[in-house]
Amino acid sequence: MNSYTICSCNPEAIIRPISSGQEYMRKVLRDDRSGNPIIIVPGIMGSRLYKDTSENSKRKRQRYDASTRIWDPSPSSIFKVDDYLAPESTLPILVRPCENQNYAKPCYGEGSVKLDGREYGAQELAKALVDGLCECEKLGHRRVYMFSYDWRQSNFISATKLRRFIEKLCKEEGFEKVDLIGHSMGGLLISSLYAGHIVVDGIADPLFTRRDLSIRSKIDKIITLGTPYEGAPKLIDAVINDHMFSSDVELDIKANLSDFFLAAFGKLSKRIKSSFRGVAELIPTEKYVDTGHVHVNMLSSASSRKAVFDYSTDYTDYIAFCKKIFSEEIIEKAILFQNAIRENGRNILFGYPKAFFIIGTGYPTLHEIYLDNGREKLQYTCYDKDIRSLYIESEEKCGDGTVPYFSSTMGGILSSMAKERFCSYPVRHVELCSCSNFHYIRKDRVSILDNIVNILLYGSMLAHD
Repeated sequence: MNSYTICSCNPEAIIRPISSGQEYMRKVLRDDRSGNPIIIVPGIMGSRLYKDTSENSKRKRQRYDASTRIWDPSPSSIFKVDDYLAPESTLPILVRPCENQNYAKPCYGEGSVKLDGREYGAQELAKALVDGLCECEKLGHRRVYMFSYDWRQSNFISATKLRRFIEKLCKEEGFEKVDLIGHSMGGLLISSLYAGHIVVDGIADPLFTRRDLSIRSKIDKIITLGTPYEGAPKLIDAVINDHMFSSDVELDIKANLSDFFLAAFGKLSKRIKSSFRGVAELIPTEKYVDTGHVHVNMLSSASSRKAVFDYSTDYTDYIAFCKKIFSEEIIEKAILFQNAIRENGRNILFGYPKAFFIIGTGYPTLHEIYLDNGREKLQYTCYDKDIRSLYIESEEKCGDGTVPYFSSTMGGILSSMAKERFCSYPVRHVELCSCSNFHYIRKDRVSILDNIVNILLYGSMLAHD
């Protein structure tokens, strides 16, 4: 009665006998309810954006491939980036539906997974993570979802959409809880979700929220990877300069070429980037500014032959500068968001015992900036580690190349947390996802993916510093 065979036509199904001695068989889908669904939430610019072709197509289904992709742009669509991402654009943009990715082959999937394969996010940065979770035998056949969202919008809005998806999934599919994995800004989005903020529709203020903590009953484990809990100076540099992917200290030909093409052909200008609310919510927080690593030159040297300096580390002067770069309304809402996900002076996830934190360390990271208030530019940038000492053993705690160590550790408090909930890896920011299946042989280290799987199964980490 309990014997079964794998269906040769559909590996996602098994064949069980109806009863002993009968030759008739019935086909049953493999059990995908043996554990919580896993939802991956990518970071800033980590979700792909697509143009809406529903009005132009002749009853054809919306495709989510290179032919419709706006971000990350393909060679054919890079010239359309500014047309779609500019703040005054009325061209509709779509994100891919949040669908189960865990099928043996796309042809056995449903929706866009069947048509366009698994969703790995921009530049396929989450491929190792998505494939690793789907193919992990220890997890059985758990459902794996990739939550794509429009990262130009406020995380308040994206968190509300994630909440609605979770509530619908639990109600319609019978699941009690979900597990969440957030990379970079995805961890802040999850923080807003856990804090219970819901954007109220039909209000003149598009970011007016109310709190409802009932969603916590549907959340089990939370894992964040390289989340900038106290913001990152890199984001100000990315808006003002053409440093979306590259930096001043590391020679990365691919990153430099990407920045060049986006600026030259995609026309991704400062005006466009400064309209992204999601980016504004990642600027250094008040706690970060209090470290004295953000300086604003209050004297204008534009009309002087000699450089004049009068630097202020006051948070009020810093916010006044940011309002010139973005806008007063965008910055005020960004501050509102940063404060809304705090509890007792730190990120709200710190107090959740089933939240786990993995960070990257050991790479030159922009951690101190000098801003020119008069010309609205960066005068100087300082990195926490010299490129020449990149492979030299040091006790110095450096960031992951994007997020400073101070920010990824909530101001240093995570490093004192029990090792069952916090650990670091010597990887860059994007590698926390893109190289999550890489094994560390030195000192018996295990891969990031192994650690994530152990957390999902047993609620504790394997790797230790």
